[in-house]
Amino acid sequence: MDIESSSSSCYDSLKAFDGSSTTAMLIATLCGSTVPDPVYSTANEMYLQFESDGSVTKAGFKALVKFVDPSVVPTEAAAPTTGCGSVHTDPTGTIMTPNYPNDYPNSADCDTTIISQDRNAKVTLTFDNFETELSGNCQYDYVLIYDGADSSFPFMDRFCGSVIPGPITSTGPDMYIKFVSDYSVGASGISATYTSA
Repeated sequence: MDIESSSSSCYDSLKAFDGSSTTAMLIATLCGSTVPDPVYSTANEMYLQFESDGSVTKAGFKALVKFVDPSVVPTEAAAPTTGCGSVHTDPTGTIMTPNYPNDYPNSADCDTTIISQDRNAKVTLTFDNFETELSGNCQYDYVLIYDGADSSFPFMDRFCGSVIPGPITSTGPDMYIKFVSDYSVGASGISATYTSA
């Protein structure tokens, strides 16, 4: 494993997704020269994407792929339910950007959907930490909130910077959250809790 990085970000990266394309949940973003622990998918597919920037090349990576029985996968190694592509159906839960509390990766595009089992409920999202790249109109790194299960529902708000937004409540039983980062400048990202009632 020898992929260009700095102390705070991955200039070049190997990303692992829990499915057959980059639309699946992001499991890991890897770079640097330390060999990482094994990366496990939750089912029988994994999509790998290697990206390099316009300068500095390294040896790269070599990996062994194994198909294993799910029963031998360590519990702590299971794919996360808080990162890109996660769907939450519990009455309460936590949402975090990838790598939190460390810097989120560049070029992230993370979708999180909260779907209440109680179809008469409303979802309230409360931010505990908020730290993204600040720009005048939140064009670089940002969080989008929609009043429903995907981006076709009414848009509620757009946030960036380091000011923690106040609680946001949906009008119905679902909420869709999208986090996007550009190709440079990371931060610790967001941590939020939700309740549906």
